[in-house]
Amino acid sequence: MKSNSYSVTNLTHLDGRNSQKLLVLKDYFSEFAWMKYRLDIMAKWLKWLDCLKILKVNKSNLSGIIDKFDEKDAEEIREIEKTTNHDLKAIEYYLRDKLKTVGEENAAGLINLGLGSEDINNIALRLIVSDSWQKVFLPEIVKLSRKLLDTTDHHKALTMLARTHGKPASVTTFGKEIGLYMIRVINETERINALQFSGKLAGEVGNYNALQFILPKVDWLDVSEKFISSFGLVPNLFATQINPYDDLIIFFDAVKRLNNILAGFSKDIWLYSLLDYVKIVKKEEEVGSAGMPHKVNPIYFEGAEGGLEQASGELEFYSRKLSYSRLQRDFSDSTVRRNLASILGLCLLSYQSLNEGCRRLDVNTDKIKEDLDKHYEVVSEGLQNYIRLKGEVEGYEKIKKELRGVTLNKVEFNKLISKIGLSEKIKMISLDDYQGLSVKITELILKEAKKKLDEILPRYSVR
Repeated sequence: MKSNSYSVTNLTHLDGRNSQKLLVLKDYFSEFAWMKYRLDIMAKWLKWLDCLKILKVNKSNLSGIIDKFDEKDAEEIREIEKTTNHDLKAIEYYLRDKLKTVGEENAAGLINLGLGSEDINNIALRLIVSDSWQKVFLPEIVKLSRKLLDTTDHHKALTMLARTHGKPASVTTFGKEIGLYMIRVINETERINALQFSGKLAGEVGNYNALQFILPKVDWLDVSEKFISSFGLVPNLFATQINPYDDLIIFFDAVKRLNNILAGFSKDIWLYSLLDYVKIVKKEEEVGSAGMPHKVNPIYFEGAEGGLEQASGELEFYSRKLSYSRLQRDFSDSTVRRNLASILGLCLLSYQSLNEGCRRLDVNTDKIKEDLDKHYEVVSEGLQNYIRLKGEVEGYEKIKKELRGVTLNKVEFNKLISKIGLSEKIKMISLDDYQGLSVKITELILKEAKKKLDEILPRYSVR
């Protein structure tokens, strides 16, 4: 489903100003897609009944109906729904009419035999979530991970002032700090890829009541397992009218964790921008502020932060809401899940924004070096440990007296070394020598990340 324009009267920015960026989601979360996924499952159930010799149907006729399904057909279903006031029943009536037109009257009367609407809906929902993750969201995350990998690799030895509580604390490298976010993103993505979605086919309250009543000699548990497995889902034989949302809740929680990691990354890039450690490469034709012509703002990271945090808040609600359905089922879950596209749309928009922001990110190595050289006091941790190792019991207190709340450049640092009588060799060090194992750790991160990106994630890139 493609569209090249949007109406300025659309309700949200997702199907308004940002609609072009999210067009790909229409193949999964639009009303049209929701209809087509369910229509396909209903057709496959008829084919399954044919294999069980419960009915006879020409499978090519069924496939032809699905393959030719277009927006005109979807509008036809919407017209039927105006009468039925039930969306799945409208799809059933549409399919019944189509089957009659191709001479499949017998099959037309047995659509959804023994099933309830949730037997169809629960499978469709899992397929939509799984397919969209593999074909839309995962490629965007992999692209972002590769950008972060390149930045990590390029700046793995770029010595940078480390801050704790916002204050100068020690020494790290810019590449290592980016790499920490990168490997967390990859690890969380890997966990999401490993998730398995379930499916339920068990009648209106999960007991196969109607199926067992009309065809008691059929092993419906076996049929259910095999039918669900044919979609690549894990059969769930323990259900009410609905398939409990536990598997989707695990997915939502994992996406929320991924979003929280990326929101943290966005905030840190914002802070590096504040410190002038990074800049956004400007485009001459763009405007940074309505009133301040000089501005080039980190809007891609700010926008991503807002979208990710909003989406995570909504996903938290989903995890709470969908964990319970009254008795054998209430309808409130249907209202909630129809808004899933908005939440995942925010996620995708944020991932795209981060990709664009990282693409235009320029690391200001001169500023990082300039800032670092002003803060030789951060060697205090090393100095107090060095003195104590030499046998001075109150080495910590000695360095604290000289350095707490003090800022030192290289010259002032060397004077301090002479004052407290430490080895002249210490004067020879630069803060580049005080990286610890930052570079080695970064190389380990890069090795792990490359392995997972090259060997693990691509396996899941296509459903």
